[in-house]
Amino acid sequence: MAVRLAMIVTSDTEDIFLNQAAEAQLAAKLPEGAAALFLWSNARTVVIGRNQDARAECDIALLESEGGRLARRLSGGGAVYHDSCDLNFTFLAWERDFDKDANTRAVIRALARLGVEAEATGRNDITVRGAKISGSAYHSAGGVKLHHGTLIIGSHPGAVARYLTPSPRKLAERGVASVSARVTSLGDLAGADKRAAADALRAEFTAMYPEARVALKVFPRDADAEDLRERAKFFAGDEWRKGKSGGERLRLSAEVFGRRAEIAVGEDGGIRIYSDGLDAGGIAEVERLLAEGAEATTDAGREARRIRELIEKESDEN
Repeated sequence: MAVRLAMIVTSDTEDIFLNQAAEAQLAAKLPEGAAALFLWSNARTVVIGRNQDARAECDIALLESEGGRLARRLSGGGAVYHDSCDLNFTFLAWERDFDKDANTRAVIRALARLGVEAEATGRNDITVRGAKISGSAYHSAGGVKLHHGTLIIGSHPGAVARYLTPSPRKLAERGVASVSARVTSLGDLAGADKRAAADALRAEFTAMYPEARVALKVFPRDADAEDLRERAKFFAGDEWRKGKSGGERLRLSAEVFGRRAEIAVGEDGGIRIYSDGLDAGGIAEVERLLAEGAEATTDAGREARRIRELIEKESDEN
């Protein structure tokens, strides 16, 4: 089915939890035959991937003491810092209409409108002469897929270095000296601001669906207010953002779906997998199988079985 309705939704709040709630509401209530572009910004925020260890990735106490917020997204990937200068974008479409590569090309064309020649590189980045200007992550829910990312508009290496605390091993694996290395910004490259970037993205999104009717909305004004409040409450909850704070009796490193991960076994026997892999849903399924002691012939089932064996071996040795 061709896209008949192209919705462009702009947020007028910088509250990360309301913005996450708005994004989730858009995905849950996207009309059949529609696609959407959601544009939003947050005040000082560190956002971690769904399966990351909050306390290992961020100096939470420092961030919160300086008025910042920690958020956890539904998608996988790594920790990022952004503030009011930056522009976040979300492409949403039903699975049959969703094209991640087309979305990425739209972002690259939007940058070209602003005089910046960029290219897609690696798993999920857009770079300019080797320096990252945008990173993305992906999520699926109820037949709707979303692709969200950040356009780096302003430079804030000091904040990145203060709040993000990746392990030296992770930096070595990435081949960088620090988490802020090899990052650039639209402001530095082209003197462009957030409004210009948003206008360019709106134009390119509209061009993706030339036959569709365009509808403009502002959130949270045009949102389902009660539903939005409930969703925001979930995203703001400490258990979702920071995880349970109980002790661990065992932690080990292993590859999960081909990417380095930390396996933590709690005092209560619960197993948590910490990873910046993009396959957030796959890791959640492995955790479910481990929690239920279930078997499966899927990739997740094979990973769960291997992790059980690793934990048993490590426990026997200790």
